[in-house]
Amino acid sequence: MKIKLHLGLILLIGIIAISNIQFVRAAGDSFQLIDVYWGDNQQTEASPGNIETLTVVLRYELDYVFNSLIADLQFPDGFEAVGGGETVTIQYTGPISSGFVISLEFPVYLSEDLDLGSYTAFLELEYKRSRYVSSIDSLEIIFEVTGKPVLRVSSQEDNVYEGKQTIWIEFNNTGDATAHNIEIGDAVASGVSAEFVISSSLGDLEPGNSVLAPLEIVVPSGTRGNIIPITIDVSYFGLSNVLYSSTEKIQLLVKSTPIIPLSPKLTPNELTIGEHNQINITLTNAGNHTLSNIGFTLSPDNNLKILSDQTIFHYVSISPLGSIQMSLEIYVPSNTLSPTASINLYATYFDEEVWLEQSESYALNFLLRGLIDISLTDQVVIPSETRIGSPFSATVTITNIGTSTAYAASASPELENLPVKTFGPKSVYIGDIKLNLPTTFTINLQLENTTENEIIIPVTLTYMDNLRKTYETIFNIPVSISHETNPSPGTPQGSPTPPFRGALLIGGSVVIVAVVIIMLRRRKRNRGE
Repeated sequence: MKIKLHLGLILLIGIIAISNIQFVRAAGDSFQLIDVYWGDNQQTEASPGNIETLTVVLRYELDYVFNSLIADLQFPDGFEAVGGGETVTIQYTGPISSGFVISLEFPVYLSEDLDLGSYTAFLELEYKRSRYVSSIDSLEIIFEVTGKPVLRVSSQEDNVYEGKQTIWIEFNNTGDATAHNIEIGDAVASGVSAEFVISSSLGDLEPGNSVLAPLEIVVPSGTRGNIIPITIDVSYFGLSNVLYSSTEKIQLLVKSTPIIPLSPKLTPNELTIGEHNQINITLTNAGNHTLSNIGFTLSPDNNLKILSDQTIFHYVSISPLGSIQMSLEIYVPSNTLSPTASINLYATYFDEEVWLEQSESYALNFLLRGLIDISLTDQVVIPSETRIGSPFSATVTITNIGTSTAYAASASPELENLPVKTFGPKSVYIGDIKLNLPTTFTINLQLENTTENEIIIPVTLTYMDNLRKTYETIFNIPVSISHETNPSPGTPQGSPTPPFRGALLIGGSVVIVAVVIIMLRRRKRNRGE
């Protein structure tokens, strides 16, 4: 009987304890959402078809202290927890007090057919305030799936030869988002001189597109059969301004100089953006036997337009070491951003030595030089009339009305044989002058002794185009000179006489006149007597 009584008491106590546990559901006031981003150690972006980590940063706002937290993040369709399902659950253990910031990392798989865009997930946070009170907070988590750019670097040539040559490096965006503000660093090759011959900025590159950059290398003699590794640093930004950087590596085999039966030569190999360009293509038979029944087809890329009517050519034969020439007019649209372009030349011919029909394909690559046209928009000299010995400033506004950005611009006044000296730096760094965007710079100077009423100060503007060629443009700044001296200290010149001094002068004059009249009258009376 006592045993049954004891068991009943134990059961009653358990029921009472369970009935006293309370769950309090809040709307999210206990936690403040600080940040949401993709990545764990560093911020990145997310692409469909990958396992990514969504980091949620929270700050606890209440005074209750607790030691563990269970977080359930329910994702929308298209997202899957690594273990299956749409909800990712993680547990945080450790003391959490008011003001404590906690980062919760949720790994999740993004399905391959997931659309890029904005999504909403729902976060539930469960924690115990006391022994019998548990709280559940709910938060709405909004995040973006933007995709991310991925740049791959490769060479159009697998082999190089001893001596100086230009190879073309291809930068291909294999990701699913645009790569913005692409910058290429120096090319580093062991035992080989290598240098890019274009601007380090390649602009933007959309997914699936590529851009070529010419790399000039000098391979020393005696390296035939060696493999040359070349490393290239590249950096770019994603859609949400996340910085990506990588070091890409290519390998080139040094081979013997080949004997090519048909050798094309392009002159010039540089075109101007926004203008019509005349080019010549010369094809030389470098072999020791005749090539006959020759045909050529020219196909430009999207950056070029062939204005000549003929793009298919036929020739009867080319004798050994003989050559033929084709002339073309090519237009480069003014909105072209790429620093390079190419024409594919497809050739067919009959090789009489081996008695076979042969075909070759050649990539004729061009450098595209931007047209820079700097126009003087406005100039202001302050003060408008400069005094000798005084400082003054010339503020100049210029506009680039060409087709390409002017890079690393600076301005310096030419002061030789002029009564002027610099009042501060001798030159002013301006930076890049972008298209159709007024750019202003100021030069501070000081006028020295001169008898001239006006002087002309030449200002030299120095800048580079997209292929790193340096240019200079000179603007003349007229400066008017005032020869009026500065007023001396004390009473200003031309100031009126104070009133009391005027009254004394007038009173004194009247007294003197009266004395003279009295003396004259007395003299007259003395004579009459």
